[in-house]
Amino acid sequence: MAGFFKLKQQHAHILGVNIYSTNKKLQRELDGVTWTKFASGMSIKLNMETFRGIYNAAFFTANGDEFTQNMNRLILDNAPENLGRLNRKKLAQMGIREDVMETFLNHSIFSPRHQTFIVHALAEINQAKNRGYFIEQANYSIDKEDAFFYQRIAEMMLNFHKNVEPIVEIIPVRRVVVGYTDKKSIVATLPIDYVHWTEQADHGTDALLQLNTPDRPVKSLKISISGKLSSRAKIELH
Repeated sequence: MAGFFKLKQQHAHILGVNIYSTNKKLQRELDGVTWTKFASGMSIKLNMETFRGIYNAAFFTANGDEFTQNMNRLILDNAPENLGRLNRKKLAQMGIREDVMETFLNHSIFSPRHQTFIVHALAEINQAKNRGYFIEQANYSIDKEDAFFYQRIAEMMLNFHKNVEPIVEIIPVRRVVVGYTDKKSIVATLPIDYVHWTEQADHGTDALLQLNTPDRPVKSLKISISGKLSSRAKIELH
């Protein structure tokens, strides 16, 4: 049924939805329109608004940055097993330990899309040492929200690496990872909608400040978020 899956990939790409979404209603609708075209060979009109009404969170950004567009095209052009081989090759080239690599590639929580975005983002942060720490931390994921969280961290790290300061080291901190740049900055990329300052957040910042060591001098702490800061958080992080 390779032909069916390929056609389903094309439909998902046109509609801007994640083919690996766990939303059952979305998958039924995708299967329905794909079977119709697959069985009849006829051209059918895909109603994007119908799919948006089913599950808006399943949509990815069709007009994202160059990296996102490249990943969407890679996922469109390759079956899951091919993506697995590509990801395995890149992880090996990065020197990721075999056991860590196998756990990640066979992790039930990560879809081929999650894995592909994470692996290729890390591969493009090519000056950074200890990229294996990122995969080790990601392996602790317990649900799809965790998987997407790590995917977004990887994307945001790559964006910071390309457009702000080159990241030269990946450092594990508690359950996440941060970057250390060539300008001696610690950068924490947080893909969250809203940061409300709490005692736990305060402790997290303290953990980042403790990364300043003689072997790794830290001149500044930079936090990049995808959402908004509360008024208290703005004051504390100033």
